[in-house]
Amino acid sequence: MSNKPSLVDRLVDGDQHAFKELIRLYGARLLLKAEQMLGCPDEARDCVQECYIQVHKNISNFRQEAEIYSWMYRILVNACLKKMRARSATIVESLDDLQPTFEDGCRLEPLW
Repeated sequence: MSNKPSLVDRLVDGDQHAFKELIRLYGARLLLKAEQMLGCPDEARDCVQECYIQVHKNISNFRQEAEIYSWMYRILVNACLKKMRARSATIVESLDDLQPTFEDGCRLEPLW
């Protein structure tokens, strides 16, 4: 059995090389999933970055009952869902197209 500390142990100890290794190991897979969910590369990168931030903040809470990728995947999916909810909350449609138009091209103007 090896005395070499696991990647998670090194992350908990604040080893920056371990964090770079984590990004190298899982970054492409996480980005691909985020792009599949969001359809926007910029938003996908934002969510992957949010995932890394959450991993960095909460690595000491990781219980190691599952693979670290599974935990990161769940964090990423939650970040993507949050981005999608925010996106749907900001969709604005103009009400101008719903105003009746008369034969002479005039429209009713709102009273406000």
